[in-house]
Amino acid sequence: MISVENILERMRGDLPRPSLARWGSLLFTLFVLTIQISIAASQVFLAAAGIFYLIYFLQARPQVFFPPVKLPLALFCMLSVVSVFWAANPTAGWFAIRKLDLFLVWLLAMNLVVTANHLRRLFRACFLYLA
Repeated sequence: MISVENILERMRGDLPRPSLARWGSLLFTLFVLTIQISIAASQVFLAAAGIFYLIYFLQARPQVFFPPVKLPLALFCMLSVVSVFWAANPTAGWFAIRKLDLFLVWLLAMNLVVTANHLRRLFRACFLYLA
């Protein structure tokens, strides 16, 4: 019989070893699983995961992994911010600039989902394929 305790025990091995990274990974997992339920709750989990990962990064200085889109993404973000300064209505553009922080999801996903089994379980949970 599958119980919550069994699921949590199996998931514990898929999380990163350091405590702060483990909490960040758990909060990132909750972010992914709550996107379809509540945007506000998912954003809280994303912010908390980002804070835990930032503290872990500042303390341990781990190697940071990022998808191979660093340069195009950095140029897009930089040019988006620069374009607001020359816009006819800059206040409207700052709303879009605030959304650029969602690109941090890639960074968190690459560094907090550390095993293929964790990723597989996230996909299964997202699509309610629990078998």
